[in-house]
Amino acid sequence: MSGKVIKLKEHSTLKIPLEELGYIQLARRALGNRASDLDINKRALDRFLRKNVQYLSFLDIKTDGFKLLSQGKVGVIPLIDAAADNNRNMLIIYPMSPWNILSDFIGKTRQSDWLDIKEDWEIDNVFLDLELWYFARPFISETKLVLEKPGRAFMTTIKYNQFPAGITDWSEYAISGYPYRKLIFKNKINQQTINALPHFFIKWCVNAIKDSITKPELVPEDYKSDIVWIENTLGDIKSVIPNRETLKLLPRTGAWIGYSKVYNEIEKIAALCGILNLSKNGCAFSIRAEELFEIMVQSFCKEWADINGFGFRQDKDDSSRISIIPNQNSKAYMLRSLRPDVILSSQNTVIIIDAKYKRHFDIANRTHAEKQDKQVWYEEYRHDLHQVISYGVNQNKPRKVFLLTHPSVESNKKEYNLQLWKISSSTNLIGLLPIYFGKNSTLIEIKNLYFRELSNILLVKNF
Repeated sequence: MSGKVIKLKEHSTLKIPLEELGYIQLARRALGNRASDLDINKRALDRFLRKNVQYLSFLDIKTDGFKLLSQGKVGVIPLIDAAADNNRNMLIIYPMSPWNILSDFIGKTRQSDWLDIKEDWEIDNVFLDLELWYFARPFISETKLVLEKPGRAFMTTIKYNQFPAGITDWSEYAISGYPYRKLIFKNKINQQTINALPHFFIKWCVNAIKDSITKPELVPEDYKSDIVWIENTLGDIKSVIPNRETLKLLPRTGAWIGYSKVYNEIEKIAALCGILNLSKNGCAFSIRAEELFEIMVQSFCKEWADINGFGFRQDKDDSSRISIIPNQNSKAYMLRSLRPDVILSSQNTVIIIDAKYKRHFDIANRTHAEKQDKQVWYEEYRHDLHQVISYGVNQNKPRKVFLLTHPSVESNKKEYNLQLWKISSSTNLIGLLPIYFGKNSTLIEIKNLYFRELSNILLVKNF
């Protein structure tokens, strides 16, 4: 019997499936028919949490009463049911952006630490609608880099020549050649070749990635071109499936020093395919999507700043830090610094951007009644606005613009526009500048939309 597949979006809530996983029924049998529904539910919840706390923690999933709350991680974990004999149940947390957009961005920034894997937590791939190529951008990028000047192994071949070469077998010549006046020499020739274990594993990974693609139209053209380039570079060398023992045999010195990142990506792909645990199943994984979103915003802003002649500072390298000098006579606790995600500056304008990987932009654009029903969300949103404004305390530019950048999946690309509010009688502005993750959008389209609206800020004069 197949297990349950439970799906949840990031920064969303879901009623804990206690009944679907058998915990309510088990609690009812244990407490008897006279037990109240409240007591039964509490007992079921306690047992569910005891059985699954390590899995939920892996994806940073919190609980609020009888609800699961997803946060800034995406991925898949097993869920243990009440009988504890069915490990085919799984919980999938989906990102706010499409998987392929995450993959495309990761590959272009050469991020390699975005994925955490639990190899021993098996997941049945039959019921997992995620394709391996989503996770293989870093592998493709690193492989292309090393294959520009591929490592080579030495291969010894035996050749019979009419002249000595390499290591000549003189005993053979003395017995079979010289007495009969035959100028035939048995030579051992050492030649360099790309037929080596690292490339055998790379060939297997490329084949596994290709086999995972079910909808070629969703795969970026440059991705497909990179796969073809790797295949052409490797030629007709054989494909070898990696395992734990053969991975230990990979050369790591000499010409192979630069292959360490490729080796890491090979191991990740093998783990996701279930090869390392010798099963046909995959394994649990976690992606720090919130961190990736912040990196995406900073990457977009850096490129925009270079194009438009703006200075660029960011939290990532600590260049945007705003120091707060303590008063030695005060005993009150005070922050030592403020750290905006991005500061863009020109001679007359400063743009301060804080990336918030939350659903606030989409919620804020819904009806007033819906917003009133979400006071917890509204308080958090208000706090974020105050925070980004506070980052302007040391800015002396004539014009200041404070922006929150959220992901948006509900915007219409054709109607996508920057939302700005004027601050009192000044020329300062505060606004919402989302990154729009359309269903069929490409990374370049997403970036260009963001660039367009960021540039439109410079054109705003009066309301």
